[in-house]
Amino acid sequence: MARDRDEETNEKNDDNRATGIILWDLALEKVRDKEISDKNEQSEEKNLIFVGSREAGKSTIILTYTDRANETPKPTIALDYTFCRKAKSGSSVLKNVGHIYELGEGTFLLKLIDVVVNAENILNTSAIITVDLSKLSELWITLEAVITYLKARIKECVKEASRNDPTVKDRLKKAIQERLGGNPDESKLEPIAIPTAIVATKYDIFEKYEPEKQKIITKTLRFVAHFFGACLMFSSNRNETSSARLKNVMNNFLLDGTLTKQIKTETNKPIFITFGADTFENIGLPPLSPSELNDPNHKTLLDLWKHLFCKNFPQEESKKDPSLLEDFGRDPQFEESSVDLLRDQKMKELDNLREILKKRRQNTEATGIQILN
Repeated sequence: MARDRDEETNEKNDDNRATGIILWDLALEKVRDKEISDKNEQSEEKNLIFVGSREAGKSTIILTYTDRANETPKPTIALDYTFCRKAKSGSSVLKNVGHIYELGEGTFLLKLIDVVVNAENILNTSAIITVDLSKLSELWITLEAVITYLKARIKECVKEASRNDPTVKDRLKKAIQERLGGNPDESKLEPIAIPTAIVATKYDIFEKYEPEKQKIITKTLRFVAHFFGACLMFSSNRNETSSARLKNVMNNFLLDGTLTKQIKTETNKPIFITFGADTFENIGLPPLSPSELNDPNHKTLLDLWKHLFCKNFPQEESKKDPSLLEDFGRDPQFEESSVDLLRDQKMKELDNLREILKKRRQNTEATGIQILN
């Protein structure tokens, strides 16, 4: 009897060991499958470029988003870069990586967009266009210049990318349709082919404007954003709601975050309109006289809204490239004594030459005789 019990116990122990081995093998197999899956799956990388009005708060937005809000923003001279990372859903190893670029100097250096937006990454790139609500005399020319250049650059990239991948154009088109979500105006829009948000900063300044002024600004920006298939938001780093919305949009652009369709158009609160949430019917026509509406020089609705905005807020062409008004050669952070000395010498020579030429012109006008030496 004792022997039988011992044999039975041994059999149970053998069964337990066998079960343990099977479970261990299954665990090892699962780990191996996970490793193979992680190797086959790639970390996803996306690019976001900030471009628009100078001193509109682009650097502050980026610092806040990357948890560096305590840092003091520095002027962006050309093109700045930073990045963010987030663990990829379902993976303990892989991460989504977001590359963030900031273009400085307003519209003066738009050519540098080419560095960020190229044929290799056109399917994974998005843009945020900033306009400054405290500088209305620059708002339209900034918006127009950036959108025009961005659309032209994207067109070049799609053409180049299509040589190696003929599906690029269709994939971008499909992505646009998904963003707009069956908007009734879809056939009338000219959407920017990559995800784009127009961010009107310094909402705290906007709040102080008269209601009629606010209405023109809001309606114009709503039309532009809708016409170009962009998301629109008014933002202030002093307003937590708008800051949270902006972070949500950036997460969507960079880290595959969810962006729920919504529309907030009350002028007493920061405007927020996601892709495809607005319509021409809701925006309405620009409040212009019949003669202005029928003016042959205004051939499109975009022309009419431009006319309305620029009539109320005349644009200063001299502010188009504000960086030209500054002399970076005098900036202390770029000080170089030998170079500065040579520069001063050349500037004096140039001033002397100008004075000589001025005197020659005066002599020519007085005597009618031109001196050619």
